[in-house]
Amino acid sequence: MIATNEKLLLDALPQPVISIGSNRHVTYANFAAQEFFGSSLNVLRRQHIVDVLPFGSPVISLVERCLDNSLSFNEYGIDLTPPTQIGGTNNGRMVDLHVTPTEHEEGNRQALIVVQPRSIANHIDRQLTHRGAARSVSAMSAMLAHEIKNPLSGIKGAAQLLEGDAGPDGVELTRLICSETERITGLVDQFEQFTETHADINSPVNVHAVLE
Repeated sequence: MIATNEKLLLDALPQPVISIGSNRHVTYANFAAQEFFGSSLNVLRRQHIVDVLPFGSPVISLVERCLDNSLSFNEYGIDLTPPTQIGGTNNGRMVDLHVTPTEHEEGNRQALIVVQPRSIANHIDRQLTHRGAARSVSAMSAMLAHEIKNPLSGIKGAAQLLEGDAGPDGVELTRLICSETERITGLVDQFEQFTETHADINSPVNVHAVLE
């Protein structure tokens, strides 16, 4: 267990600090860590490390290696969103952290995790990067839709011209070509709805027809 004077020192730190025992359960969390993980010390002490950290978090393996081999680690840009807060307003909590072993009089080794939340500037930069990627995908989708619909229009027009000189069997084939190009064009139109360049078209509808 962490001594009283050590607890006072840890509680005074602005960075979240959490201690994991050899049984992989939380043994201590300072005030900043309790606020970060959104749980009191009594609640955290009843939890296993996998209950505190995100599923599949690389921090879990770092703690294992720290406890088993008495090694220290530094990791940067880790998503440390608690499982209970995923999908909420705190989703995507990027942090830097330091994991180090500590030995106590009882011979019980513990892993001390010191969390350094990323600055607001880092968080904004990450959001802008994601938005830029989304815009790139949207622009590419619009370009692909345009490139697909243009040749489809040409194919349909050519089929309609051939229909006038075609025999009965040829007419059936040209009409099949026209119907298939219209079907693909409809699919592309639906795909365009996911792009930012697509403008919504509002028009009156018969509510009875929609309900039917």
